[in-house]
Amino acid sequence: MAAVVHQLPIELACAVFEFLCFADRVSATHVCKCWRTASLEHGVLWSHIRCRDVAALTVLLGRALRVPVDLEVFDINASTAERILDLVEVHLCHIRVLSLKAFPKLDPDCVPRVHRAFANPAPHLEVVDVRLFDGSIAPGSYPDWIPSAHAFRQRYPTATDAFLPLAPRLRQLSFRTLILPNGPVDALSTLARLELDAVSLSAAQIFAIASLPRLRSLHLDIAECEVPPTPPPPALRLEELRISGAYPVSFSNTPDPLLRYLGFPHIRHFASYGGADWLQAMTCAPRSLPHTVIVEHWSIEQDFNLFSQAWRLIDDGGFVSDHLDVFTGENFRWPDARPMLANLRELVILNVELKRADHTVEFPQLLRLCVRFDASCLSISRKNWPAFSIPCPKLRTLELWGTEDPKAGVFGAQILHLVGSFLLLDRKQPPDLIIRDLVVIHTADEWKLLEGVMKSIQRPEGLAPRPFVVEVQSKWRATVTE
Repeated sequence: MAAVVHQLPIELACAVFEFLCFADRVSATHVCKCWRTASLEHGVLWSHIRCRDVAALTVLLGRALRVPVDLEVFDINASTAERILDLVEVHLCHIRVLSLKAFPKLDPDCVPRVHRAFANPAPHLEVVDVRLFDGSIAPGSYPDWIPSAHAFRQRYPTATDAFLPLAPRLRQLSFRTLILPNGPVDALSTLARLELDAVSLSAAQIFAIASLPRLRSLHLDIAECEVPPTPPPPALRLEELRISGAYPVSFSNTPDPLLRYLGFPHIRHFASYGGADWLQAMTCAPRSLPHTVIVEHWSIEQDFNLFSQAWRLIDDGGFVSDHLDVFTGENFRWPDARPMLANLRELVILNVELKRADHTVEFPQLLRLCVRFDASCLSISRKNWPAFSIPCPKLRTLELWGTEDPKAGVFGAQILHLVGSFLLLDRKQPPDLIIRDLVVIHTADEWKLLEGVMKSIQRPEGLAPRPFVVEVQSKWRATVTE
């Protein structure tokens, strides 16, 4: 066997190693001296690094041998931050994807050191995701911390020529906390996606962001800003805009000055955390009444808040509008949505939110209804839908979805109550019932009754679609698979 191993060409052995998982690649280095030498000199094997240990990171970056590296370092803390940033600074020249995550978050006084780690040329760098600090770098609550935040930024300005002096491939940047200068930064000129938290942005900083020639997707987490007095650059063409933080977005009467400056309402995908008259603004020209509405639990960094929701509206013109972290019944009232619902052809909604629908709600054009259930449905009454009925005369597909929780389930009696009483269906043309990734606890009689009232019952393989809020969060994140 040993003779066969040594007869294997080095190039072929390295090609085989690339199919191994990370742990097996490490094991391969201990088989024999020949394999160890070959694998350690084949930098591509070590070009996807995800770790939190400083010693391991040092070894793995050394093995990468200057090939482009995707690097994710997590659980960075006060005791490891300096050494990790030293390594990033030294190896920035061959890092392609960089994700730095701290737990607990670092002290704001570390901001200048983080900026210095990006002071070297980065010819291969494409994606940066830095989450080392809290969204706000000042203590207290809004607006009390704004003055101290201004003072902090004056203490630690970022020079225009000090941040990534050479990064020709940089296309996505998510940075907490990057202190923008009042002028252009050459390294940002290639960006297509930018996520930035800044308590306050000056008019010059807003203009610098709007002047990025390739920028198409922008997320600003801010509390206040100054809108430039001059018109925006003619080349500004955002396809996606998300505004979060304490910034008081307003849709009443005329569009908010910042939104108007950045191109709203003509931006195809817009997301915000509320604001008066949101629904009216999202259904007025050039937008229109949506054909699809999606309602999911809101989450931040996978921390689900079961008490708030996120609404997504999609219309025939291709516009997508997201209302994040809202309370159905308060920020988003069912009676106010009646004109919108009258046009609806597809609805994806949590079962708990569908139960809160107003008794006057109707779905005259609805063709497809997808209801997402969680584990709580098995701990409540078997017949727990409201006593009134919602007309759905054109419904042709009813889908029941589970969640990532393996305990997500529903009683057969609950389904019977849903299709037999709560939803007023066309009995001559009943919908198909499709059940995805959901446990159904039922008796034989209940299942036979379901088969009698539905056109068909299907149980396709595979998971139910993931909530859109996962995509909202993950699109700004950089992760590395070992």
